[in-house]
Amino acid sequence: MKLRKLIVLLIFTVTVIVGLNYTLVSLRKAAAPPEPAKTPSLDDAPVRLYGRVEPLHREVFLGPPQPRRVTQILVKEGQDVKRGQVLCKLESDAEQQAVQLALDMLPSCTLCPRQCRVNRTGKEAGYCGTGRQATVASYSPHFGEEPPLVGDHGSGTIFFSHCNLQCVFCQNHDISIQGDGHIIFPDQLAAMMIRLQAQGCHNINLVTPTHVVPQILEALDTAVTGTGPVLVAGT
Repeated sequence: MKLRKLIVLLIFTVTVIVGLNYTLVSLRKAAAPPEPAKTPSLDDAPVRLYGRVEPLHREVFLGPPQPRRVTQILVKEGQDVKRGQVLCKLESDAEQQAVQLALDMLPSCTLCPRQCRVNRTGKEAGYCGTGRQATVASYSPHFGEEPPLVGDHGSGTIFFSHCNLQCVFCQNHDISIQGDGHIIFPDQLAAMMIRLQAQGCHNINLVTPTHVVPQILEALDTAVTGTGPVLVAGT
């Protein structure tokens, strides 16, 4: 009987001691001052961007809208920035690879289902009637498209000349079959896109673009800034 009481007393004592120790440790942690938060510098912090950067005295977070690695940060921590200022550079390998992949199709052209295999990098034109450079008939804000595309300021249409379909009933026969227009280079095509954006067009409407996809991709590398315009492709 005495042995049983001794065991019960011993268990009770151990339980009390453990409970007191746990309570003391908890109280010490609660009373300890919080560790100062570490503010990462722009050189080693993850780069995020949400919204537009305004010239306000507040912390700036960067972050590309697309999953692209930041290669260079152009501002210092605590530096004031202006609206529209370029804050960082992003890798463009994916875009360059897409352009090169499309250009590699031109020496034996397989851009469209015609698969004409014509070498469009020289003076020869493919079944579509286009060679190395694109031909544009016109570009302007267009208000004759579907209402969701037109909006208040028009759809920024770029009419490419020639076409791989060669439809005999085409309403734009002079453009698609006869090839009326002017040969342009990528920087000129980019300038057209930029001008349409500056005019307030809600989108860049590429009319009959299939046979000039490589040339469009070349121009987009220059024409696209920020999140870029909405692109629409029409036949």
